[in-house]
Amino acid sequence: MSFTGTIQNCFDSHVHWLATGQAQMRLLLRDLKSASEVKNLKVDKNFFRGEWLVGFGWDDNRWESRDLPTRITLDKVFPNFPVSFSRADGHALWVNTLALKLSGLWQKDLPDPSGGKIIKDESGWPTGVLIDMADAAVFAKIPPPSFLQIKESLLAGMNIFNREGFTHIRDMTCNLSQWNASVELDQKKSLTLAVEQYFNADDPKNFDRVLDFVSAAKKSATTNLRPKGLKVYFDGALGSEGALLSQCYCGKNHKGLQIISVDLLEEIMMATWDKSFELAVHAIGDAAAHLVLTTANKVWTKYPNGILHIEHAEILRPDSIALMKKQNVRCHLQPCHWLSDKSFLKDKIGTLFEHVFPWQTLLQNEIPFDFGSDSPIEPPSLNDNYRAVQELVKQGIGLQEVEVAKYQTHHDIDWTPRTRTYFHQSNVEAVFFRGEKLF
Repeated sequence: MSFTGTIQNCFDSHVHWLATGQAQMRLLLRDLKSASEVKNLKVDKNFFRGEWLVGFGWDDNRWESRDLPTRITLDKVFPNFPVSFSRADGHALWVNTLALKLSGLWQKDLPDPSGGKIIKDESGWPTGVLIDMADAAVFAKIPPPSFLQIKESLLAGMNIFNREGFTHIRDMTCNLSQWNASVELDQKKSLTLAVEQYFNADDPKNFDRVLDFVSAAKKSATTNLRPKGLKVYFDGALGSEGALLSQCYCGKNHKGLQIISVDLLEEIMMATWDKSFELAVHAIGDAAAHLVLTTANKVWTKYPNGILHIEHAEILRPDSIALMKKQNVRCHLQPCHWLSDKSFLKDKIGTLFEHVFPWQTLLQNEIPFDFGSDSPIEPPSLNDNYRAVQELVKQGIGLQEVEVAKYQTHHDIDWTPRTRTYFHQSNVEAVFFRGEKLF
């Protein structure tokens, strides 16, 4: 199964634009076959932010042992500077002892922060792996990129999307610096990408500040940049066992992590919809999605026009999908996650496996959805989503194949006239943006 034809306004509905372009500034760890292979990494000065070595992409589920790595391995190879290596799903951090000390986390029996987990050894000391909100103390110590670096990374990310045929993206992790940089680029006619922009509330307790950013951005929207609303996390990811399930992970005594309380989510929904902004909520686990939708149904009684986006929606039960009927809700799925998750998914979630990648049930219930990549978690690729859909159907998870191209076409056809991508067997042959041939 592949696609040959033309897509007008080829769309990736869930990406991290800046992070996609920052790949050239981070040590890539996808090819590690074990934690010990860090000793073979070639470290370049471009991989440092200040004194910090930063990397991305390790995945313990691809390793033979499947054991979480530890700070001790990093200490042996990198003893003289702090190290921060993000997991492939972006929801766990592997750090050395120096990083823990600089972040104030080198303490015995340190309590887990709200919405996060500090993995500890039998003696109560941090092992060097931090799940979800536990990584905030580390990121607070890493110097942010400069304004010039942000612009360079946005352009690099844009080129990655364009080369894969995408002319439209929905970016989920904007902040004020990124917004100002992207506006400057568009004002200089440097953008060949139409962007729906969501501002990320990294610290949900300060979401009112993010709402102020969205309000300001609305006033400075440009031809190719549309600020839409804000995004919050309700749970983590499946690979690092932070996605919130309705039952325990197989062989474990936990169900994942709930990043924010239902009360805070309700407050965020009301404040966001009161300003007529859209709200995107990261919800991968079935329990996370159900709690989000139950809360939304309560708030919709006061704000019936409030628009909700469920991000990822990798596990959705039928009773959760029933809560979406006749509501202003859209799901954003990434079939390509199957290609990374299939090696462990059933072993982790057990009987919930029957509810994964639920496009068939969404179709039957007339719930709108789009497909995307979650780049850079997965590469932006129409072909990967086609391949994943085909595999899922063969596995009996999807009852029928869907035309992937249909769900990767932006809904506003008039936004960028004369914009189209030509594909042959899902490979890009030519890309036009506003009449200009890019490739």
